[in-house]
This record gives sequence, C-alpha cells and structure tokens, in this order.
Amino acid sequence: MTLDRPGSAPRFYSRWWFRPVIGVTVLALILLAAPVFGRVTSGGKVSDDVSRSAPTVNVIVDLTTEAGTFHREVLSDLGVFGGRDRNNMADRTRVRLQNVSQEDLDALTRLYWVEGIDPA
Repeated sequence: MTLDRPGSAPRFYSRWWFRPVIGVTVLALILLAAPVFGRVTSGGKVSDDVSRSAPTVNVIVDLTTEAGTFHREVLSDLGVFGGRDRNNMADRTRVRLQNVSQEDLDALTRLYWVEGIDPA
C-alpha cells in the first residue's frame, strides 16, 4: 500500500484488484466490440432487390477486405460459397453465396466484415 503523504488514503489504482479488473474489462471490450458493431450496423446491409419471400436466395456479398480462408469458411456455413463475383472479377471483395436461407441472410448481416448484400 503506497501513501501519497502521511495520513492520506492510498491511491485508487494501487489497490491489489485494480489491474486484474482493468485487464478483464479491456479483454471483454475487445471480444464484444465486433459482434456489437455487427448488430448495430446490420440494418442497411441487404439491398431492397433481395427477395425476402423466397425460402432461399442467391446473393453477392460485398466484404470490407479480400475473402480469406476464414471468411470463406464462415460464408460456407451460411450458404454455398460460389467464388468471386463473375461480373466483376477484378474486385476481390465481392463473392457469390448461393442457397442462403432467410435466417442465414440475417446472420450474414450481423457480420461486421460484410458491407452489403446484393441479389445475384
């Protein structure tokens, strides 16, 4: 316990529990930031042209970065990964996703690295 001056209370940040609490708080913020950001921004990602009445849809997903192995695996869980958009082969951030159910379409909008979803 450190004292500023004789007879004063110890500094708040010198308590034994302060560093673990700050560490856990920072870790929780890091782990929760991406899902929370994905939920907050999910509203305007799906184009109005995407059918919401069909049981499954084929879509083109616009990503914030080039689709890597991680992105392809996550997208494959939500639909059939169809590779890059054939209409714009130079753009490596647009990929095709086929047979996406409506529930998986909603899950797709909650991914923070998805910028937009257009019909295929």
